[in-house]
Amino acid sequence: MEYLYQEAKHVRRQKCPKRKVTGLTREAVTAMLETPDTTTAIGRRDLVFLTVLYATAARMDEVLSIKIGHLHLDAAKPHVNLYGKGEKLRTSYLLPRAVSLLRQYIKEVHGSSPDKERLPRLLQQTASTVFQSIYPSLKASIYMAESPFRLLP
Repeated sequence: MEYLYQEAKHVRRQKCPKRKVTGLTREAVTAMLETPDTTTAIGRRDLVFLTVLYATAARMDEVLSIKIGHLHLDAAKPHVNLYGKGEKLRTSYLLPRAVSLLRQYIKEVHGSSPDKERLPRLLQQTASTVFQSIYPSLKASIYMAESPFRLLP
């Protein structure tokens, strides 16, 4: 067995070309954020969802699992605690526009004193619909999670 290991040590590893990661252009982001119809409650929810998704650079399941208590909008540096794979905590700071939209949305949907642990369910087709309206060819499989981004009846 030892001889196989010794021979394998001398085999050179094949190098894979590194691909450059590219983000969305400014025009693409603007187009994406202008897509929701903000005259409707669902459109305002979609705008908040997309803004938080873009502003935090979070995974979709991280955004969908945000509890109201994870949002720290009144802090000196507004931020959100995101829980990712394996319940790993990550803090993402929020820009003033995201803070403003979140405040408006929470007040509209959850009232002036929302329950910090409240977890209304975001329906699977909601997030899928948002992305399919922007990218019609997208067939997203969305993780069902608890989220403050659902419109309550």
